[in-house]
Amino acid sequence: MTNPFWQWVVQTEDTGYTNNEAFDGPSSFDEGPCWSFDRFGQTKTQLPDGRMVYIGGEHEDSYDPDFYIYNDIVIITPDGEITIYGYPEKDFPPTDFHSATLHGKEIILIGALSYIENRDPSETQVLRLNTEDWSIKKQKTTQPPGWISKHQHTYQPTSKTIQISTPQKWTSENDLATDFSTWELNLTTWAWQCIEQKNWSQYKLSRSDGEMNNLWNIRHHLEMEAVGMSHVNVSDYLHGDDMDEEMKAQIQESLDEMAQDSKKLASNTDLSLVPNLYKPSTPHTCVELPEIDLDEEDEESYIEYNSHCIEIAGTHIKFFEESDSVIMRVEGILSNETITSILNETCQNLANLESTPYSHKQIS
Repeated sequence: MTNPFWQWVVQTEDTGYTNNEAFDGPSSFDEGPCWSFDRFGQTKTQLPDGRMVYIGGEHEDSYDPDFYIYNDIVIITPDGEITIYGYPEKDFPPTDFHSATLHGKEIILIGALSYIENRDPSETQVLRLNTEDWSIKKQKTTQPPGWISKHQHTYQPTSKTIQISTPQKWTSENDLATDFSTWELNLTTWAWQCIEQKNWSQYKLSRSDGEMNNLWNIRHHLEMEAVGMSHVNVSDYLHGDDMDEEMKAQIQESLDEMAQDSKKLASNTDLSLVPNLYKPSTPHTCVELPEIDLDEEDEESYIEYNSHCIEIAGTHIKFFEESDSVIMRVEGILSNETITSILNETCQNLANLESTPYSHKQIS
């Protein structure tokens, strides 16, 4: 793909918004996403000759006008030469949060989150990228684990197998859930085999009205209050000529709106309920989880962020706060009565906090 703008974008690694602004481009709301190399879920594979192969990935989240899931290959030589390959979607669908394994002259791509309409719970996306002519093709496999993404992977060159563990799976009920298992793909027969399965279970607690929850906003408000930053004056933090007064004013206006929303949320919420959200009446011990360094490029760090943990009869129960739900993971075996009791109490605690009913269901 001989596009000089894309070549420049690969070098800048800036957001679609920043790239567009640099050329005073049209609104992405009107014209669609601006191409970006600032991506999540992109893989990077080094070839024996030193070339780096960057594959797919997504830019921003679905609410952003520059959101896009890519199906391209970007190759950068040690001296900085850039080559970009594009493909028809029928050969290389939009692919992100996959794994890439160098196997001989091929890179084996396993999994993808992709767009919702592309996800098939009965299939596992496997692609074979030829590093000599850069052709790509889909590989049919047998007994696949399902539509997976965000997994750990290990290559076994002697047995010519790839092991993946704890993948995120798209369920038949349109939920994303962690599969607490380890799978092995034979690169000779292209057959999958489950080699380990943990006795863990996972549940989704969400607002009955289907709306997003306010947990992030509530915790953000408490954090700002704790450090005395319930309101921020942008002029105290932005100095010099890097930003003109008009841009500063726009940022200050956004910060003022956020502060007002935060204040309104706090006035309508009993914040004293927050510390006990995940403390059921069932005898338990609170477990302090290790601090997460969000600067580390580690997918697991983001999964563990903003999580809470208790221990009952030697079994850890973790609660992960997401924008649309709270995920409760039982890392072991507990009685159905105990699990149901914790689910019901936690739903009631969340309902009391947000003044709206919550419900729960098992997702894995």
